[in-house]
Amino acid sequence: MLSRRSKESGFLVSSAPTLRSILVSFLRENSVIRRQDEPIVSGRGNPVDWLIDSRVALFNPAMSFAIATLYWEHLIKQIPFQLCCVEMTGIPLMTAIQAFAFRNGHTVNGFVIRKEQKESGRRRQIEGTINELPIIFLDDIVNRGHSVIRAQIALDKLGRKITQVVALIDFGKSDASERLLRDGIHLKSIIALDELGVRRSSSSDIRQEEEHQIFRELWRLDPGDRRSADVVPKSTPAFDHDCVYHGADSGSFCSIDASTGDVRWRFSAGTDKNKGIRSSPLLHEDLVYFGAYDGVFYAIERMTGEMRWQFIEADWIGSSACCAPTIQRLFVGLEHATSNSRGSLVALETRTGEKSWELPMAGFVHAGPCFIEALGCVIVGNDQGEVCCADALTGTLRWRVRAAGPIKAKACYDEKTRLIIAGSFDKNVYAWRVDTGELAWKTSTEALIYSEPLLVQNLVYVCSTDKHLHILNAVDGTHVMKYSAGAKLFASPSQSNSRIYFASTAGAIFEFDPQTRSVVGTHLIPEKIVNKVVCDERTGRFYVTAIDGQLFAFERR
Repeated sequence: MLSRRSKESGFLVSSAPTLRSILVSFLRENSVIRRQDEPIVSGRGNPVDWLIDSRVALFNPAMSFAIATLYWEHLIKQIPFQLCCVEMTGIPLMTAIQAFAFRNGHTVNGFVIRKEQKESGRRRQIEGTINELPIIFLDDIVNRGHSVIRAQIALDKLGRKITQVVALIDFGKSDASERLLRDGIHLKSIIALDELGVRRSSSSDIRQEEEHQIFRELWRLDPGDRRSADVVPKSTPAFDHDCVYHGADSGSFCSIDASTGDVRWRFSAGTDKNKGIRSSPLLHEDLVYFGAYDGVFYAIERMTGEMRWQFIEADWIGSSACCAPTIQRLFVGLEHATSNSRGSLVALETRTGEKSWELPMAGFVHAGPCFIEALGCVIVGNDQGEVCCADALTGTLRWRVRAAGPIKAKACYDEKTRLIIAGSFDKNVYAWRVDTGELAWKTSTEALIYSEPLLVQNLVYVCSTDKHLHILNAVDGTHVMKYSAGAKLFASPSQSNSRIYFASTAGAIFEFDPQTRSVVGTHLIPEKIVNKVVCDERTGRFYVTAIDGQLFAFERR
């Protein structure tokens, strides 16, 4: 049984119409799920009219055999080749085709691309072996082509290209087909969407995805000694329009030409096992400041990379500093090896590094301090769940409260409500009154929070490792909405030009419109993202550091 291709439609037309019609009939009756039959929602939690669940057919032995037969009618003409897919629906599809091919005397290699690198075991993103043959990508449904793009980004690291995509159902979006074709990838499909008795619309399609690759990569900096063992937020780059300043787990700290990506100077800090520089650099006047896991806090000349001074009274430093320019002081959290005081908050003179005061704390201080100039105080959390408010001039403790879990990221301050807001490992977002430390509200997510909240127009944006961006009312903490990113969110959200940006461990950057409360664009990179996306609004350049220390520079397409 062979197939022919309709030149008009681009769909594969089987010479076994009975088998194909049986499959179409099954899909219409069993895989098209409508809202009147059962409640169905989009990734943002909104109701949708219908969805297509192809797994119903793939998990049915007779229909799986039919699907494999129809695929093989096309694929046999492409021999030799190998197959690839992404988890999870692609796996039963690919194995069914491989089994059918083997039964017919052909051994076809296949491999699976995970949505993100596995964190345990062999820690792979690609499962299986890739040989030298052309790569054909299998998918159940092609909508915007997101799965293909994700797979190709993973293969880019190996210098390999997908040559063709074969899908069971094509949603008929010509822009997806054209985009793939521009990349040299041809799209073939077996069944058209309208054959299943449904039509694509902006309000009804749960599989509808946002446009992808909203950025154009300008350059990337490879730190050389890539280290990606810990899935935690690391150093976020700082910039001054001409240069970008970047620290990595290797202990390397660089000044980089913002236009070209060329390294202007490089400074080496010490490391502790796999940890080098986790704190984000702080720029003030002619110096750049950062801490490292060698226990040293550095002040470096921005122009030359020469060290001005260093503070050496910690055992480890993962906290990012903040500055009080009016009193010429820096505040940074420290970590100590002593058992009686595991951490502290310290105030240092900006020009000399001389210690002005130090406030001992019960736990390691990994979070960055929050300085509130109008109130003359600095606030920081620690890994024992403590949150301390200290006088910025004297270090005198004003109040101390405790959450039920570690607080690893900087808190934010809402001037309007006078609330300090922070996320905790106990899965909650807390808001305390800045004057007294009294708890104003507490709101739960479904997993630990490793990110700094972002306050925009009376709303609090919080990224949680429950894979959702949570949007809360700043006054009472009630949920306004949440958006599913499909992968864990460690990176803090950021704002640029009225848009919110957040990123996931699947290597996806999301652009969120607060007005429509929807994701309006995304971009994929080859590695996990655990750090904040930042934008130089004067130049329009975006920067993000991947988990392995690679620094990416983008501009909008």
